[in-house]
Amino acid sequence: MSKFKFSYFILPCLISSSVFAYMDLKTSRGEKTLTFAKNEICVIPRKFPNIDPKKLGQSNYSAKDLESELELCRMDFQAQTPVTKNTTQNYAVGICPKLHNTNPGLEIYEIGAGFTKQSLETKICDMPSNLREGTKLAKYKLSTSCSYTPSILAYYHVSRIMGDILKVPPVVLRTMDAEAYKAVPAKGKKTLSKGGVIAATWKAVINQLNNPATDKRGPYLFTNDYMQTFGGLMKNAKGEAAWLEISNDAGGEQMARGKAFMQEQVYLDLINTNVATKIVSQQWTQDNVQRLRVMGDAADMLVMDYLLRQEDRFNNIAYKLEVTGLVKGADGKIDIKSLDVKKADSAEELNSAMQEFMTKYGTSAFPVRRMMLKDNDCGVAVESAVARTGIAEKLNMLTSIRHMKKSTYDQLQRFHAYLSSSSTGSYAKDFFMRETMMTDKDYAQFALNTKRLAEGTKSLCNAGQLHLDLQLETHFSNSYKTGSQNCIVN
Repeated sequence: MSKFKFSYFILPCLISSSVFAYMDLKTSRGEKTLTFAKNEICVIPRKFPNIDPKKLGQSNYSAKDLESELELCRMDFQAQTPVTKNTTQNYAVGICPKLHNTNPGLEIYEIGAGFTKQSLETKICDMPSNLREGTKLAKYKLSTSCSYTPSILAYYHVSRIMGDILKVPPVVLRTMDAEAYKAVPAKGKKTLSKGGVIAATWKAVINQLNNPATDKRGPYLFTNDYMQTFGGLMKNAKGEAAWLEISNDAGGEQMARGKAFMQEQVYLDLINTNVATKIVSQQWTQDNVQRLRVMGDAADMLVMDYLLRQEDRFNNIAYKLEVTGLVKGADGKIDIKSLDVKKADSAEELNSAMQEFMTKYGTSAFPVRRMMLKDNDCGVAVESAVARTGIAEKLNMLTSIRHMKKSTYDQLQRFHAYLSSSSTGSYAKDFFMRETMMTDKDYAQFALNTKRLAEGTKSLCNAGQLHLDLQLETHFSNSYKTGSQNCIVN
């Protein structure tokens, strides 16, 4: 059977200039802007409307999302006190240089009992990040190294638009005084003196910050007065673990990592032309549930990474653990229920969740991994100074997959319709340019990728080559029906 080729054509250029490069502090953004010393700001973002007609008026964003946004925006980078994390008052935090992997970002820590800001930073900052004691609250990353602020911000919003998939942590747009940023690596000077990739990337970003008007990355790092950096302040993920079984290093080369992923069992399952019931047994067992879950999550990941042109994914896949079981309701209907496990690699927390499930539902459950995308900074960028290569797009991964969740397919079709509509498209463009700092070219490519993927998957579905059969409920109740009627958006 021949592969469907997503059509490649060029959208008309909307505006030739890179609007919003060099962040203009006078441009209105968000629902609310919090201000700090040295003219720093943090933006509580607008919320993209729910495009599911069955959920009109409901928010894409959970109460926990809104709370996390406030906690992030209440972090005061310059203050010494107070130190108690909250959502109503600005609070001081410890700030250390990131000293592992490749990104020269900042790690934000809670100032615990018995510490001041200075004493905490003195104790923990000059050591590799994974050896630090203390509660890490957030990470602040700029458009340097592989990172790009619009990518960090867009993954949060698009994941919520697509149905709150893949456990992407909340992110807000934040600025920080440039001189204050440049002073942070000195807190880790002993560790940085040992050299390595992270020392090189810190040296590079300091050089970029010393030349805001002339460095090619300047427009993507600075506010338009050259006084502040701007970036994504992302909530630190908790309780996750690296999904090593489907992640790989492949010598550190991104294309090789992508090709290696295409040999993993989960991808081979996704390109299998049989319906899912012929790939995964419908018997309710841990192995069967896990296999179908990872197929659905991996398909969601490829959709997200295609839309947002992610370059650095296939050694950056994490998971959260949950316990899942079948629960009989009062009406006799069997439902699938799940509870989160607080820490993925903790037997104690797993046992606690299993006991909680039994107490709450009166039946047993088993652990199942759910994919988490927490490192999403190396995508979106089209402008030549920062351009990235979307690996899922480059390797044509989505032209070959034959399975997707019905809910994801429906949201993709709705999202494309919203972006392309004369009545809503202008709002969508304004939203992504203001709230995620995409440039005109970034947004045009994002909208084009959405169009390509929506139209390509619709054609595959109508031709009977894409099965929307990865929902647990339909699989294990034997209620999935083949045919083009599945391609109709509910």
